[in-house]
Amino acid sequence: MTQSIRSPGYPEIYEANDECTYIISTDLPSEEYVLQISTVKFELDDHQKDCNTDYLEIYEGDMASGTLVKKWCADSEYVYKSRSNTVTLHFKSDGEYNGKGFIIFYSVVEYASVKCMEKAGDPIMIGQNPLYESFQGSLQKSRCEWAIQSNDPERKLIFEIFKASKISCQDAVFNFYEGNSADNHVSYQYCSTLNPFSKIYLTSDKAMLTFEPTEGAQFDENDDLILRISTRSLTYLCSSTNHALLEVEKDPVVFPLPYVVDGSGNACPVTLVTRDPDNQYLRVDVMGTSKGEATCDSDLIDVMVSRRKKKVDKDCNEATSTPVYRQTSLDSLDIISKSDSLVYLRASTVPKICSGIVNKREAFEDVVVKEHVPSKDGYPNLAHCRYLITADKLGDIVSLNITWKKSQNETDLPSAPGDFIKIYDGEDDESAVLFSSLDKPESLEDKIVTVVSTQKDMLLVLDSDARITGNALHIAYFALTGGNYCPSRKQKIMLDRQAQYIMSPNYPDALPLRQTCLYHLVAENPEDKIVVEVVEVNMTSKCDSLLTLYDGDVTSSSAKTTLGQVCGNDKPKFKHDKDITLLATSGDTLNPGGWKIKVYTQAKSSVQTSPKDSSSRPSPALILLIPLAVIIASVSGVI
Repeated sequence: MTQSIRSPGYPEIYEANDECTYIISTDLPSEEYVLQISTVKFELDDHQKDCNTDYLEIYEGDMASGTLVKKWCADSEYVYKSRSNTVTLHFKSDGEYNGKGFIIFYSVVEYASVKCMEKAGDPIMIGQNPLYESFQGSLQKSRCEWAIQSNDPERKLIFEIFKASKISCQDAVFNFYEGNSADNHVSYQYCSTLNPFSKIYLTSDKAMLTFEPTEGAQFDENDDLILRISTRSLTYLCSSTNHALLEVEKDPVVFPLPYVVDGSGNACPVTLVTRDPDNQYLRVDVMGTSKGEATCDSDLIDVMVSRRKKKVDKDCNEATSTPVYRQTSLDSLDIISKSDSLVYLRASTVPKICSGIVNKREAFEDVVVKEHVPSKDGYPNLAHCRYLITADKLGDIVSLNITWKKSQNETDLPSAPGDFIKIYDGEDDESAVLFSSLDKPESLEDKIVTVVSTQKDMLLVLDSDARITGNALHIAYFALTGGNYCPSRKQKIMLDRQAQYIMSPNYPDALPLRQTCLYHLVAENPEDKIVVEVVEVNMTSKCDSLLTLYDGDVTSSSAKTTLGQVCGNDKPKFKHDKDITLLATSGDTLNPGGWKIKVYTQAKSSVQTSPKDSSSRPSPALILLIPLAVIIASVSGVI
């Protein structure tokens, strides 16, 4: 039987200058049994950071003649096992600051060796009391195996993470197998940045746990995974109205179907619930079956909204190509198996904003809206955030800027390809894809990506896996009036003595926000000089929107010699003997209007007036209605 010790007054703050001694003893033979002590809640005040103010000590034997084996003074998970028949706990607080104290569980469990062996030895037996066990890998072994078995064949195994391992997925993974062989289908795979879980339920009384390092792996052999292993009955008095309840907390719960059975051996429906239904929505992933992998075409379970008996649609997890069911209302979920095989499921909770519901946003022509997806604190594991951005006026389109820096620990693996973004040209994911970083994480590395829709709606989807998450996604969006914007590529315009005109998108109306137009002006006759006349200009006086002329054929990022700049209402005239590059940019402030420029050539040795306008040969830049979506990637700038 598992019993507990609590600090004085727990959960209230313990008093100053408290001192308590607890003696735990057993008459059972130490060759077969050990005293197991584990922290559950632990909060002592150690304001001097020296473990000499408030602390808890563990002695093998009594305090007078025993050995001090541990001194606790901070919030931490800890398990201690003693082969002695007596263990003494000594708690002391000083006269100053105090904490909430502690809860410690203790019990007697069977002794088991957990030494790393490439082939599992005798099984670790799990009795009535939960077993806390530390599992460590070895750099000298190609793998480690541990067989684990319930004392009672009718009681099935449960695994909980008590202390997580920090070993990277690149170096090693822990595999959980249902049954007594590692040749069976893996039930679950875990490493420090892959698949956190709160509990794994099995339908077997036997399991195999393996530690499998990668070739050339480097890790701390003292970095262990501590599991709390217990058992449960598989039989449940269920009916059509009395389902087995399974609570899903912050970290996922992994369980099989059937989860429990009635007295006749028939599978019972399972109802998933969460402690915070107002803010956390449920998600169910099909991980596989006892016969192998699951695919998006697999029809293995039915998921129903409990009270309304409404079926939840199956979706496809694009990163893993497995079925996923997302809750879209505040209610519990009923899970019913449709397969004659064991079906392994992962149930998790995600914030409402990233549960798969559509978050609607509006884009305006006169302001750049900036926000984090879903918040500045980042995004959760297993998120599916959907943002529908709609231009506020009919005929307008949406321009979206994205910056995203993933965590340095985020490394894509075949079993978890990583977090990704998809952008659709329309209101749903049946629309054409404008941009995708799936399997292409480098497409967002240290870049600003600009995506432009061809219609008033654009759908942004952020999908994250079960591993460590990255930083928040930064987005900035606005509407482009009439669908007009600068072309994505530099335009080459050949000039002669007849004048041509280049006009800003939407001219004479307001120049759209965040535009970059690049024109290369070339004289057809190399003996002529190029003339640029600003005919009309109506931009902000702050000069965050500019017309800049450069010498020669340059790009927006190359070294350049400036010939002149135009902003506000200036109307200068420029002449140059060689090619000219004209760069037109706009900022985040809406301009009153736009600009119109006359360009032509004249003889280098003559002084001429402005030539006759050409009405039959418009500049290629006159028509700026671009029917195709454009993606511009830049290596500099911040949203």
